[in-house]
Amino acid sequence: MTEYTDEDMAAVGRALMQAIAQHAPPGWHPADCPSEIVADLAGQLTEAREALGLALPILERFAEKAGGTATEARDKARAVLA
Repeated sequence: MTEYTDEDMAAVGRALMQAIAQHAPPGWHPADCPSEIVADLAGQLTEAREALGLALPILERFAEKAGGTATEARDKARAVLA
């Protein structure tokens, strides 16, 4: 693992706090440490991918009825969460 100076770590902490202030969902706050947002976002991404998996069959049927192909619908939907 790369060693970081205290100044490097402080800069990362400041950047994290700025990013949280700008982009965190309204009302989000950490229980213990601001870095918890990383795990929260990873969990949300997992949930979104699972939801996409449930939605793909519906999208494929819709695309087929709309004149597109199931493959096109699947590929477009997967690209959104890639």
